[in-house]
Amino acid sequence: MFGSIVRRSRSSDDDDHISSYREYKDVMSKEGLVQVLVRNAQNLQNVERFGYSDPHVVLELEGIKRTTRVIHSELNPEWNETFTWKRYRPLTEESMLLIKVYDYEKILKNKLLGEAVYPLKDLVRLGAQEATVPLRDRDGKVGESRLNLYLEYTKPTLDPDEEMEEEKSGPRPSVARKSTALSHPEIQSLKNAEILPLYHSKRRSTTTSAPVSSPEYPAYHPTGVAGAVEETGNPIPDEGEQEVEVAPGDAAGAAKKKKSVIAAPRSSIDRSKLSTKKQDFQVRVNIHEGRKLLGGNIHPVCNVHVGKQSKHTRVQKSTNKPLWDEVLFFDFNCSALDLCDEPVTIEVLNSRKIRSDSLIGAFKFDLGLVYESQDHQFVHKWVLLTDPEDKESGAKGYVKISISILGPGDKLKIPPKSSSTDDLVDIESNLLRPAGVQLQPATYTVKIYKAEDVPKMDTDYFEGMKRVLRMQHGDHDLVDPYMIVSFAGKKLKTKVLYKTYTPEWAQELNIGVQMPSMCEQLMLRLMDKDHFNRDDIIATHFLQLTRLSSADPDDEGFLPTFGPAYVNFYGSPRESIVDDELEPLNRGCGEGCSFRGRALVELTVNIGQEPSKDEMLRDIDGEDWLRVQPFQRRRRYRLFVGFLEGTMIHPVDAPVEFEISIGEYGNKFASTTLPAPSTTQPTNPVYDGSHYYYLPWGQTKPCVMLNSQWEDVMFRIESLNLICRTIDRLEGHLKDVKYLMRAKAPLAESAGKLIKLLDELIIDLNQPLLELPQKNITELDKKLYALRDDEMKRILIEAVNLRENARDIDQAIVEIDSYIYRLQQIATEPQNSIPDVIIWMLCGNRRVAYHRIPSHQVMFSPKQDCCGKLCGHVFSVFLKRPSVPDKSNAKRQWKLPAKLQVFVWMGLEDHAKGIQHKPLDGEISVFAETYENQISLLSKWTTRAMPRPKWSDITGQLKLPKESFTTPGGWRWAGEWFINPNLSLSYDLDSGLSSFQDDVFENQLRVPGSDWPTSKLFWTDVTGEEAQSKEDIMCPAGWEWTDIWTVDLNRAVDEEGYEYCLDQSVGGFVPVEKTYHLCRRRRWVRTRKRNPDLRQQAAHQRMVRAAEEGWEYSRLFTTKFHLKQRTMDMVRRRRWHRKMVADNPDADAIFIIDPTSDAHETVGVSRARSPARGKDDDHLQQRTMITPTVFLTYKEPHTYQLRAYIYQARDLFSADPSGLSDPYARVVFSRQSQRTKILNETLCPTWDQTLVFEEVEFYGNPTMLAESPPIVVVELFDYDTVGSDFLGRAIAYPDSEAGR
Repeated sequence: MFGSIVRRSRSSDDDDHISSYREYKDVMSKEGLVQVLVRNAQNLQNVERFGYSDPHVVLELEGIKRTTRVIHSELNPEWNETFTWKRYRPLTEESMLLIKVYDYEKILKNKLLGEAVYPLKDLVRLGAQEATVPLRDRDGKVGESRLNLYLEYTKPTLDPDEEMEEEKSGPRPSVARKSTALSHPEIQSLKNAEILPLYHSKRRSTTTSAPVSSPEYPAYHPTGVAGAVEETGNPIPDEGEQEVEVAPGDAAGAAKKKKSVIAAPRSSIDRSKLSTKKQDFQVRVNIHEGRKLLGGNIHPVCNVHVGKQSKHTRVQKSTNKPLWDEVLFFDFNCSALDLCDEPVTIEVLNSRKIRSDSLIGAFKFDLGLVYESQDHQFVHKWVLLTDPEDKESGAKGYVKISISILGPGDKLKIPPKSSSTDDLVDIESNLLRPAGVQLQPATYTVKIYKAEDVPKMDTDYFEGMKRVLRMQHGDHDLVDPYMIVSFAGKKLKTKVLYKTYTPEWAQELNIGVQMPSMCEQLMLRLMDKDHFNRDDIIATHFLQLTRLSSADPDDEGFLPTFGPAYVNFYGSPRESIVDDELEPLNRGCGEGCSFRGRALVELTVNIGQEPSKDEMLRDIDGEDWLRVQPFQRRRRYRLFVGFLEGTMIHPVDAPVEFEISIGEYGNKFASTTLPAPSTTQPTNPVYDGSHYYYLPWGQTKPCVMLNSQWEDVMFRIESLNLICRTIDRLEGHLKDVKYLMRAKAPLAESAGKLIKLLDELIIDLNQPLLELPQKNITELDKKLYALRDDEMKRILIEAVNLRENARDIDQAIVEIDSYIYRLQQIATEPQNSIPDVIIWMLCGNRRVAYHRIPSHQVMFSPKQDCCGKLCGHVFSVFLKRPSVPDKSNAKRQWKLPAKLQVFVWMGLEDHAKGIQHKPLDGEISVFAETYENQISLLSKWTTRAMPRPKWSDITGQLKLPKESFTTPGGWRWAGEWFINPNLSLSYDLDSGLSSFQDDVFENQLRVPGSDWPTSKLFWTDVTGEEAQSKEDIMCPAGWEWTDIWTVDLNRAVDEEGYEYCLDQSVGGFVPVEKTYHLCRRRRWVRTRKRNPDLRQQAAHQRMVRAAEEGWEYSRLFTTKFHLKQRTMDMVRRRRWHRKMVADNPDADAIFIIDPTSDAHETVGVSRARSPARGKDDDHLQQRTMITPTVFLTYKEPHTYQLRAYIYQARDLFSADPSGLSDPYARVVFSRQSQRTKILNETLCPTWDQTLVFEEVEFYGNPTMLAESPPIVVVELFDYDTVGSDFLGRAIAYPDSEAGR
């Protein structure tokens, strides 16, 4: 079909254009010209909602663009425009013409109608040709769109010397030339798509030829592969050369079922014309990595033989996916002709076996393949390993290599680094394999059933624009989701379902591949169709095929299989914004920080044949729907999180709160789930006196309780936790053995510890795995059970043998390390459908930092060894800012947004009765909460003309008078309403400091031309707010004055301490008086220090002051509140609480406020919504449902002292230009932080200093504190006059005497 010739009659207008074309060429004959006549286009796409497309053509040759005029409202436009490119150097056969056809848009970005890459090989040879070019659409598919062109090429005139040289030497080999067109980024982005064949009409010759081949851009050939071909398309391998087969990828999709044995993707260089003079060459072989190496528990090493030289990489322990990333150098002194004949052998061996049985696989070729490639190098090529004696035995694995040959004066062209996303590109087309090795065709079948909790992607701005353009008709469901499945460079997508958060596609996608495939991950990408802009990426999930399959030669192994099960999607925060810098997280680049939906999918692999075009996408029948229904059965889970401490907070400009979410549950900004007490109360951070801030929760610790419903996957989580517990115990014991070895302990003590380790490991491995249930298990569950059981039995046999025969402790440690690695390989559960627990730090409704906890680590089980390692324990959590790996600010990443001390428990609701918070030894208190609001009018506080209700929630958006609350079912009141102020507001600027300097400003005003008055004085603070005079300022309770009031002369002031300005409200103080200055001021300071004996008295006075009236003041309701009233304060509020007690532990504490009722009657909410409730009623219900506030209260704290002895540090980084540093250490423990002295110009400082932390308060059970004491954080910095450079951070665990 592609070889046929489509003739087209030429009109008289065409002849006129061609004649004028040739006249212009004669004028410019001294220069080379490439001239393109753009005739017309046919059957272009219509992308306009109203009317037709406005097409124009963009041509690009080696970076120079030409654009036609725009023809409005036409799908078959006629341009007849000629474009010229001057050429001072001849075109090469690798040159390409990039063609794009756009629809013109006045405001938005032009829309692509079609594109093509036109190879100029025939034009260079023939001089002129006409062509009809088929265009690809945005999805890479070929439609009916065509573009008609006429091209002519005039070769530039050479100097006589150059002509004589070219006649003597013949045509220059293309390998010596670089085509700049091939380096264009848009052409590079199309390198995995096939270069379309052209429908030629009238040409100067009837000979058919295919586009040129290059290592970077495989050309289209009838055989489906790149290589040297005759005009008939038959490959011609050179005699005597190693036959290598290049795996066809998408670039050869037209005939991928045909095979071709070729020498390599090479240029037209003639080896017989290479130099025979001896020169120095260097061959650099970079061994990157290996994949899918055959064998179980192997220690692979790669041997490289180049000519008679041999070198090898390091041995990688216990892995089928080694990462070497080593460069091996081979030097030669020979001619270029002899170098091309040197053989290269890549061998991978298993170092655990004896030499005769160690070979896993090998690949052979000669250096001529590399020398004849572009820039004399292979870049990121995959080679297929086989058995040299039996190639029909199949693939033994893959190795990724880069090889370059450097001669005299050559400069190495550094290849770009490969990334993890390279697996999604057409990896199969970059594969070299020996001739005769056949890959098996296979079909990857992905069944996409449905999705849940798909987030809204359009912002309110775009929603309004869509309504204006009638693209949105008042629906609140702003998601038009579809799914993209990508594997080995091939993509398929489901149908688009409009305006739904819970799409049900029920489609089967079949992808044809060649087995075994190097691709180790299958991409699932959730998309939102957008008619106003480009389609939005909601989130991306990767199925790691190594976790879904087994290739152990000692066992039967199994092909990739998955589900039916839910997969969870994560990405950027769900609060969508325009130009979100975190959008790469939705593409899978980095760790997703927010839940973005889940999808029910299933994966199976069938070997035998690839699917036909009609079989690639089809609907799922009813039997499959019925089969997956039992896998969607839900059970109720409960999550309890207690916040004990919040420390190491950097300065923030708003109160801080924390949110707990699991999936959609707990997200305060979500609107599709019932509300829950998922956030802590907003609290103002308090300075710790040294560097950081902390949250003064005191004896009332905020708590969070969430009820959620998920699939019954406890059998999977329990099996996973059982293996994880074995690994944790083994790692702990091995750490003790290594410590004894480093400390050079007696050999008997180390050996005894090692024997005890092996004994406990044998006991753990003798415990049988949990049996699988009889129902609702997948094929992968059965395969993983068998795989884990077999692997643990093998490790058990080896551990028993090691205990009986071990003679060397160091060798035994190496073996135990391999046990840990092998156990970690089976300690994965890809079908755990319960999402991760996410802790978010919010500051003024802005998401600042987060931390993800895998759900299995906090899951409770009645079987002790099957509990998650963090379940029911107090542990520290370091929050981090959302970031993209390639765009993160390295200087900012070292800063910890916050450190939390939390207690987490999660489990089935049946297991939650009275045990979730029992270890905390505190009382759970539940309070109904409302705020009383007032505004200042004419210096009087009133409730009139307020922007929010008199009684409201903390945001002011919901009206909440006291009488609107009634207890839900199963709850009762335990007292009356009382004022419960936010204690964080009672902390002043001196909080956390041992000494503080008070200041006040003395101000004077004058009229123009007069002297400064001495009697009319007034006093202000630094902001200009009215303040007390220095005589009226009293020393606060718990403090003592250390000096008297003095004028601060250490500023930009005159001799008397005054600074001058024209107007105090404007500012701009200067130290020199001018005649036009009307205001002056000076600062008085006085220092006081804290008296430890009066500490309790000061704390009591602070509590009394805060509880007197409980009012909080601010300029606006949206700004930060404070305790003391200021002149500019216009609003105030105070918090009211009423305690609730549960009569039924299973009752939900949720209030429903009826905004349509004058009496604001309330009722308790049931667990399930009424099926008859409409969508509008649902949204109304979400706006009026509220949850109470939950605290964990303690009676009194336990006081401790920490002594931190900081001795020395070694081998620090140099941070100063001198090559040295000025280091100091900062130690953080609980709510306090201190730092050591600064040692100048040293990389090995010895501080020899003890830091004493007095009166450290902890709440709860002392025994639990002794078992898991809070961590100590030690940070090292280099001191500078301005700022400090971060050097490192370490974590230490203190020895606790709390329970003794």
